[in-house]
Amino acid sequence: MQLGRGGASTAAPPLPSPASTVAWLTKDLETSLKQEQEQHQLRQQQQQQLSLKAALRGQFVVKPQVMHTCMHREIKRRRSH
Repeated sequence: MQLGRGGASTAAPPLPSPASTVAWLTKDLETSLKQEQEQHQLRQQQQQQLSLKAALRGQFVVKPQVMHTCMHREIKRRRSH
Protein backbone atom coordinates (compact mmCIF):
# COMPACT_ATOMS: atom_id res chain seq x y z
CA MET A 1 0.00 0.00 0.00
CA GLN A 2 1.31 3.43 -0.91
CA LEU A 3 0.38 6.81 0.43
CA GLY A 4 -0.81 9.34 -2.12
CA ARG A 5 -1.27 13.09 -1.70
CA GLY A 6 -2.71 14.15 1.58
CA GLY A 7 -1.85 10.83 3.19
CA ALA A 8 -4.63 8.89 1.41
CA SER A 9 -3.74 5.34 0.56
CA THR A 10 -3.64 4.23 -3.07
CA ALA A 11 -3.56 0.61 -4.20
CA ALA A 12 -0.92 -0.48 -6.69
CA PRO A 13 -2.35 -1.70 -9.99
CA PRO A 14 -2.74 -5.50 -10.05
CA LEU A 15 -0.10 -7.52 -11.85
CA PRO A 16 -1.26 -9.46 -14.90
CA SER A 17 -1.45 -13.21 -14.60
CA PRO A 18 1.43 -15.26 -16.00
CA ALA A 19 -0.87 -16.79 -18.62
CA SER A 20 -2.04 -13.40 -19.92
CA THR A 21 1.54 -12.12 -19.95
CA VAL A 22 2.71 -15.11 -22.01
CA ALA A 23 -0.25 -14.71 -24.37
CA TRP A 24 0.51 -11.01 -24.86
CA LEU A 25 4.22 -11.65 -25.46
CA THR A 26 3.46 -14.48 -27.90
CA LYS A 27 1.03 -12.35 -29.89
CA ASP A 28 3.54 -9.46 -29.93
CA LEU A 29 6.32 -11.77 -31.14
CA GLU A 30 4.12 -13.29 -33.86
CA THR A 31 3.16 -9.82 -35.08
CA SER A 32 6.81 -8.72 -35.18
CA LEU A 33 7.89 -11.85 -37.07
CA LYS A 34 5.07 -11.47 -39.59
CA GLN A 35 6.04 -7.83 -40.23
CA GLU A 36 9.69 -8.79 -40.69
CA GLN A 37 8.77 -11.55 -43.16
CA GLU A 38 6.59 -9.16 -45.17
CA GLN A 39 9.36 -6.54 -45.26
CA HIS A 40 11.91 -9.17 -46.34
CA GLN A 41 9.64 -10.41 -49.14
CA LEU A 42 9.02 -6.84 -50.29
CA ARG A 43 12.78 -6.14 -50.41
CA GLN A 44 13.35 -9.32 -52.43
CA GLN A 45 10.62 -8.38 -54.90
CA GLN A 46 12.05 -4.87 -55.27
CA GLN A 47 15.53 -6.25 -55.91
CA GLN A 48 14.21 -8.65 -58.54
CA GLN A 49 12.27 -5.86 -60.23
CA LEU A 50 15.34 -3.62 -60.27
CA SER A 51 17.44 -6.41 -61.72
CA LEU A 52 14.85 -7.13 -64.41
CA LYS A 53 14.52 -3.44 -65.32
CA ALA A 54 18.29 -3.01 -65.49
CA ALA A 55 18.63 -6.14 -67.62
CA LEU A 56 15.95 -4.93 -70.01
CA ARG A 57 17.84 -1.65 -70.40
CA GLY A 58 20.98 -3.61 -71.24
CA GLN A 59 22.87 -2.71 -68.10
CA PHE A 60 23.88 -6.28 -67.42
CA VAL A 61 26.39 -8.26 -69.41
CA VAL A 62 25.69 -11.93 -69.02
CA LYS A 63 28.85 -13.97 -69.09
CA PRO A 64 28.54 -17.68 -69.73
CA GLN A 65 30.56 -18.68 -66.67
CA VAL A 66 29.72 -22.36 -66.92
CA MET A 67 30.79 -22.52 -70.54
CA HIS A 68 33.98 -20.62 -69.78
CA THR A 69 34.84 -22.97 -66.92
CA CYS A 70 34.23 -26.06 -69.05
CA MET A 71 36.36 -24.67 -71.89
CA HIS A 72 39.13 -23.77 -69.45
CA ARG A 73 39.18 -27.33 -68.10
CA GLU A 74 39.25 -28.77 -71.62
CA ILE A 75 42.19 -26.55 -72.59
CA LYS A 76 44.11 -27.62 -69.48
CA ARG A 77 43.33 -31.26 -70.21
CA ARG A 78 44.59 -30.97 -73.79
CA ARG A 79 47.78 -29.20 -72.73
CA SER A 80 48.58 -31.92 -70.22
CA HIS A 81 48.48 -34.65 -72.92
